[in-house]
Amino acid sequence: MALSIDDLLDIWRKSFDSGYTVPLDEELDGAGLDVIAAIAAIFARVSAASETTTQAFYIRSHSIQTSDPASGEVQSTGAVIITREAPAAGDIELETGDPLLIEIKDSAGEWIKKIGLELDADQTLSDGSTAPVTVNAVAERAGYQGNVPDTDGHRVVFHRRTVIEVDGATTTATNEITDTGSGDRFDESMIGAFVRFDHASTNFAATPRRIIDVAVGATTTTITVDGAALLAGSDNVEVVDVNELPASVELDGDLTGGKHGWLDTIGRERDIGRNPGEFDPSYRARIEALPDTVSPNAIYRACSRILTPLGIPFGVYESRGREVIGAAWDASPWDDTAAYVGLNGRHHFWQGDSFEYRGFYVVIERQYTGDPGGAWDYAPPTAGVHLSSAWGWVPWSGGPYGFYENVRTLISEIEKTRAAGVPWLIVIVDTI
Repeated sequence: MALSIDDLLDIWRKSFDSGYTVPLDEELDGAGLDVIAAIAAIFARVSAASETTTQAFYIRSHSIQTSDPASGEVQSTGAVIITREAPAAGDIELETGDPLLIEIKDSAGEWIKKIGLELDADQTLSDGSTAPVTVNAVAERAGYQGNVPDTDGHRVVFHRRTVIEVDGATTTATNEITDTGSGDRFDESMIGAFVRFDHASTNFAATPRRIIDVAVGATTTTITVDGAALLAGSDNVEVVDVNELPASVELDGDLTGGKHGWLDTIGRERDIGRNPGEFDPSYRARIEALPDTVSPNAIYRACSRILTPLGIPFGVYESRGREVIGAAWDASPWDDTAAYVGLNGRHHFWQGDSFEYRGFYVVIERQYTGDPGGAWDYAPPTAGVHLSSAWGWVPWSGGPYGFYENVRTLISEIEKTRAAGVPWLIVIVDTI
């Protein structure tokens, strides 16, 4: 169970002499406890994070589970409150996916990004309205880090963009605005930002417009904005983000539900991938049913799955098993004529040094299924054809291709089942 700040402070009080702890705890309204309490707060978060992560190592909940077991990755969700400031001229169209930032202060007192958010619904900030509106939001990435409490120390802002001023831009009635090709320039990063017009512009009376497209030309760049048709003419425009319209944003309660994809990590470790669109319960059940691999019995069952339905006799022997007589003593049979192995005193074959301490053999009885070869002494009819033997009519050098295909299937099944690095051989014999 995770330790709270109070738990850790209680440990501190019990671990030190009261002559030291009481003055820090009680004098000056406990001002001396600030540093100790801050350390306790840090370790309380560490304890909570450790509990969350370690409990997520479990595929299913157990009897003393204190946090959620492994699951697929989930983005945290919540809501934000957006408020425009007066005069709030014109409708402002916010779109699903518009980026926001949750920021905290670093040790130097500077605001830095904690996590990114995105609006989870379109929202119109109505002309003239300064009433707060609530919009659903979702963390930009899945994971526990997106679970942010609605407490002091956090602030929310819309994604900041560099504010630029473009003077002498050319505007058309199709809402296209082209820069001069010098000075501040439009660019593709400005899609989603807003433009507003100064008092010296043809469209000075127009409300802020959202940039919906950017076309980069050889010497100039043209942006397209939303809203009613603009007047054709020359404009001085300022490119701003939502914060500069101005509008403010804050959390409306905690962001919750974010989880790392530990279930998928466990699945990948076991070479069990999540099927497209598969939900956690069925994926969890498949991961929980471990593949039948590695053990000698698993190897035997893998062979049986392929060979038994085909009626092919087989045997599985470990290289250090009592059925095996002999071993390769140096490098390979190429320089050691005595490096052979006998299985049950009958079948002899070569093996390498890697089998001296581990490995196994799959002995199978030769079959002749799928052989297209012809009879050597058969002659075709003589009427109308030259008298000849079967050599000139059918392939005499065939082979049991059906049996070979069965062997290939067996090899694939064993490769999926054996432990990595364990050597093995298929031994084909006339009879078992």
